[in-house]
Amino acid sequence: MNLQNSNNDLSTSICSCSTSNLIGEDSLNRIKLLEVEKDKTNLALQLILAKLDLLTINSTKQNFTANSVYLQEQGLCQNQTIIKQLQELNEKMSGNQKQQEEKIKYLELDKVEKEKEIKILKENLEENKNVYENKILKCEQPVNEFLKIKEEFEKLKEENKNIFKEKLELLEKLKDVLEELGNVKLEMRNMEKSWLQLNKKLEISEYLIFSLRLEIKLNKRKYEQEIKGIKDLAEDLEEIKILDKCNFTFSEASHEENENTKELLSKDEQLQLEIQKKEMKILSLEMEVETQKQQDEKIKYLDWDKLEEEEEIKILKENLEALNELFKIRENSEELKEENEKILKELEENKLKIEKYEEDKKLELINLAKLKNENEGIFKVKNKLLKELEEYKIKMIKKEEENKLNLIKIEEECKELNKKLKNSENLIYQLRQEIGGINLEKSELEDELHDALTVYKYETEKNNEELLKQIKELNLEKTNVLVENNSLLTEIREKDEKISSLELQVKTSERTINSLNIKIAELTAKLDKQRIVYVKRTNKINSIKNENSCCENKCINSNLPTGFCLNANGCVRVKENGVIKYIDSWIGENKWIFFEWTTPIY
Repeated sequence: MNLQNSNNDLSTSICSCSTSNLIGEDSLNRIKLLEVEKDKTNLALQLILAKLDLLTINSTKQNFTANSVYLQEQGLCQNQTIIKQLQELNEKMSGNQKQQEEKIKYLELDKVEKEKEIKILKENLEENKNVYENKILKCEQPVNEFLKIKEEFEKLKEENKNIFKEKLELLEKLKDVLEELGNVKLEMRNMEKSWLQLNKKLEISEYLIFSLRLEIKLNKRKYEQEIKGIKDLAEDLEEIKILDKCNFTFSEASHEENENTKELLSKDEQLQLEIQKKEMKILSLEMEVETQKQQDEKIKYLDWDKLEEEEEIKILKENLEALNELFKIRENSEELKEENEKILKELEENKLKIEKYEEDKKLELINLAKLKNENEGIFKVKNKLLKELEEYKIKMIKKEEENKLNLIKIEEECKELNKKLKNSENLIYQLRQEIGGINLEKSELEDELHDALTVYKYETEKNNEELLKQIKELNLEKTNVLVENNSLLTEIREKDEKISSLELQVKTSERTINSLNIKIAELTAKLDKQRIVYVKRTNKINSIKNENSCCENKCINSNLPTGFCLNANGCVRVKENGVIKYIDSWIGENKWIFFEWTTPIY
């Protein structure tokens, strides 16, 4: 009964599959149906394998009890029916396999058609894109023209502003030039006054230097006065430095007007360096003069020491004479002897002192000779410095001449600048008139542009609205097409995967079918070999064992039942001639039944 139910289920599923294949057009429904079929075929195969196992078990059993002979015969009948059912299942499976192959081919054709449709959709998308881009380009052309006009207008504005700024800068530069010229003139006047004062001071310094030379030759004491004169010269040199600084500032002012003043700056810097060198030399001379003063004081001190020592020598000589007289007077007395001995000792000490004094005197004479040589070197350096001062004086005169020439050049340049000022004023007047005309043209152009812009804005707004609508429509179409494409692609991928899985399942099912065919052939061969001999015996069923009742009510009991189970369970009905019929109600519980016969079966 179980086999009949499974066969019925399989037949119903195959019929439903065939009808669904005819009706259903969507690929997803087909794939679902194929999955259901696959599950059902798997169940059927499991049932077939279970029944084959039962067949093998039944074939091995040969010895039963007395009542089991009839069951053997019935089992053989069941085996034959099962073999027939298996053959039918094989045929159905082969038919299903062919149908699946046809379905796979149909799905592949659908796949090719859908790929073609996707290609067509892609081409349509590209065409729509091109149309959309062309429309956008057409819209952008008037916008670009408007932007160009706007940029040109802004450039004109910036040019007018730059012209006005340049005019203001020219006026400011002219004012600055005039102020600088006034300052230069004042500085030149001050320079002339300072140069006159310097000339006077230089003449005085020359006279002082000449007088100092004479005084140095005559007296050493007048050497200090000469040093004072040199200090005065140093102060004059500081004033010259200040004038040089003024020259430097003047040269900076004139550098903007003429490039020739650069040479003057370089010369001034050289002169400043020379002045610095001379100042260093003067400082070194002052140091040497101070050292010479100290040496003169030492010489004076030595002279005083000489005089004192000469007086002491005279006193000693007088003492010696007095002692000689005393020696003559007291030749015979012992006391005179002792005194003479003392005097002799003192004389010896005085002799030693005189020798030391003479040695010291010789050393002092050597030092005096060295000092004289050093003084001669100092005088030579002084002469060199005087020569350098004379050369500096000549250079300053040349510099004055160059400054005068530069002043003349500056005056000429001032005249040229005045001419340029007049020309620039004329140009400014002309430019102002031109600017007035440009401003009038500008106002007219602005009015025209305003009118054109209003008209153009109205037109562009309309065009933009239309374009926005078209763009929205195209975007919607695009999104719809993309969604469809994505869904189609996903479906195609799923189908490919399922087709591949189905192909694998078909291969596995083919293998199982082949193995089942082999088993069926083996079993049929075994059945052909077995010879069964049936013996006719009149036999009846006495009763049914109460071990497995149908339900709590025990409808099926030792009495042979003639009705149905109250709980809708399956029950057995015994008819005439010992025929047993199983009354099926496939809802409740199905149980085994044990019969007892009147005569045993061997």
